[in-house]
Amino acid sequence: YEMWTDRNFVLATVAQNGSALYHASAELRFAREVVLAAVAQYGGALQYALGGLRADREVALAAVAQYGRALGYAADELRNDREVVLAAVKQNGRALECASEQLRGDREVVLEAVGQTGMALKYAAEELRGDRELALERPVVSVSFGATGCFLLGGGADPDEDGCRDCDGLGDHDDGQMFEAYAIMTTDRRYRRLWEAFCTWGP
Repeated sequence: YEMWTDRNFVLATVAQNGSALYHASAELRFAREVVLAAVAQYGGALQYALGGLRADREVALAAVAQYGRALGYAADELRNDREVVLAAVKQNGRALECASEQLRGDREVVLEAVGQTGMALKYAAEELRGDRELALERPVVSVSFGATGCFLLGGGADPDEDGCRDCDGLGDHDDGQMFEAYAIMTTDRRYRRLWEAFCTWGP
C-alpha cells in the first residue's frame, strides 16, 4: 500500500506501534530515524530493520532498553558488546541467552541477569552455573519428581552432596512431572521457601 511508503505516516505509526515497521517499505526499513522510532516503542521491531541497522550500536541499545530479548536480533558483534548486553539483561535477565558465549561467561553480566530473574542462571556458562554467590543472588529451584524421589536441577535449596532431596511435604507427583519455583533468600542468607505465584507442570 502506498501509505507504507510515506515517511511521515510510517514515523507516526511506528511511534504508536513499533511492530508496524514490518509493513513499511524496504526503503523506510533502511531509514535510521524510522527504525529508531520503532524500536523505542517496541524493541522487538529490530528484527524488521534492514541494511546495517541491526549492527548500529545506538539502534541496538534503544531496542534492548525497551525489550531485552531484542538482543537476539542484533548483529553478532553487538551480542558480544558488553554495554549492549548489560543493558539487555538489566531489562530482561533472560536476554543472557542471546549474548555471546564470551559474555555468558562474564561474571558481572551474569550477576546482573540473575539479579533481574533467577531463571537467567541456566543461560550462564557452565563454570558459572555452580557459583554459589550467583545462586544466592536470586536462586531458582527446579526439581523433578519421579519414582526415585526429587532431584535438584537448579541452585537454592542446600541439597546434600549428591544433589538429592526429599519431597519435604510438597506431595506425591507422577513420574517426570516438573515443578519450578523461585526460592527467595532472607537477608541473613538462610533459605526460606517463599514460593512466588509461578509454577509449571508438564509431562
